[in-house]
Amino acid sequence: MTQLQVTLRLATIEDAPLLLQWRNDPVTRAASLSIAVVGWEEHLAWVNRVLVSQDHQLFIAYVEGQAVGTARSDRHSSVHELSWTVAPNWRGQGVAKLMAKQLADQFSGPICARVKLDNLASQNIAIYLGMKLDLQKSDVMYFARPALV
Repeated sequence: MTQLQVTLRLATIEDAPLLLQWRNDPVTRAASLSIAVVGWEEHLAWVNRVLVSQDHQLFIAYVEGQAVGTARSDRHSSVHELSWTVAPNWRGQGVAKLMAKQLADQFSGPICARVKLDNLASQNIAIYLGMKLDLQKSDVMYFARPALV
């Protein structure tokens, strides 16, 4: 079986409708820290803030020219918090692991991720990226990887 080749490109405002579609997918919402449906105006304001921020990087992941998901980094001081979402029709094909690895490989400094307790797939990805469980509060698990030496 051939391994999928994932490429990342920086998101643009033109990606906002697709990002909202993925964000409001019921399975995505169930795995997200915020499960509420997001409206267009709120989403558009968020995308615009992220795109101009020096502390955020938002990527669209592609396989053979098809958008398959999104990966994001939010910098908090010297730590980059990573998150990822897979397009509904690409779930279960290893896309999240590949795009999260590409994102994580951009950082030699510390990285972290917050994952819901019942999201085993994302817990496994965080571990694959070299993160270890640091803390659990309620139904959220906090994973972290120190700076690489």
